[in-house]
Amino acid sequence: MDYVFGDEWKLDRKIGNGSFGEIFLGKHLTRPEEVAIKLEPVSSGINQLMWECTCLKKLEGVPGFPRVKWYGVKGGFYVMVVELLGQTIHQLFVSCKKTFTEKCILMLAEQALGRIEAVHSQHLIHRDIKPDNFLVGTGAKSTSIYLIDFGLAKRFKHPKTKQHIAYIQEKGFTGNQRFSSKNAMLGIQQSRRDDLESLGYLLVYLMKGALPWEGLKREDVAKAKVHTSAEELCAGLPSVFTEYLNYVTALGFEEKPDYLYLRNLFRDYFIQSGYEYDYEFDWKKQGLHSTPYQPLKATPKPKDKAPIEEAQDNSCLIY
Repeated sequence: MDYVFGDEWKLDRKIGNGSFGEIFLGKHLTRPEEVAIKLEPVSSGINQLMWECTCLKKLEGVPGFPRVKWYGVKGGFYVMVVELLGQTIHQLFVSCKKTFTEKCILMLAEQALGRIEAVHSQHLIHRDIKPDNFLVGTGAKSTSIYLIDFGLAKRFKHPKTKQHIAYIQEKGFTGNQRFSSKNAMLGIQQSRRDDLESLGYLLVYLMKGALPWEGLKREDVAKAKVHTSAEELCAGLPSVFTEYLNYVTALGFEEKPDYLYLRNLFRDYFIQSGYEYDYEFDWKKQGLHSTPYQPLKATPKPKDKAPIEEAQDNSCLIY
């Protein structure tokens, strides 16, 4: 295989794994520019990479989403060349010994909410909100938080008729066990509320360093989420986190969230606490730089990786 794509980008070395393929570092042939190159075997019969490219193209120009530089098929692979970003929030959290300051988490919350709202504005739901899918930009964009990996994304409204998808029970599970919503764990069709609930669990995880259902079997995780109230989960945290979770878990299946209300919950508490929005995230203060990539390390397969739902709802591509 000729490892040059779009006559511009050359494959360098593997740096990670995505939901449906592998991720490589790429370099421009004539200028000092690095990119991420995602490869998915054509033989997989899924072609989620084309769907991810479609999602990112809809969000092109919106702050906080990587720019697609080339997409095509070559050498038995679907290939997508995208803007190279820095480390994930998960990597930085671990580097900071699983301790972020409240100020840092509140700044993250506001940007993350903005990214999810932008996704929903395109009639899409992400369905895989977790610390590994939020990355930090590099260089002049190092203060921006990016949302990536749209392999599990799904349309919740028809783009022409604006008809909302139907409420369905007993669906296959899509997402990851640690951060997925209660309804997702119970096999209920996901909608906008589920992305926001996942973000709530992500924020509690960053505040506490762990979630009470970690390490449990899938059926036990679902039970734990159902039987754990927001008040119990957020015990010891500022009330804003309980208010957030109570709001998003009370949303109706088709109900449009009040994103401004949610942002203001965190923003008002941020101001009341006397914090300054200076983009000084904890990893910067500790001298940890958001390098464009990390050497790939062999890691065990995550226990909370979910099975793919119905070949990942490829029917959504017909719209």
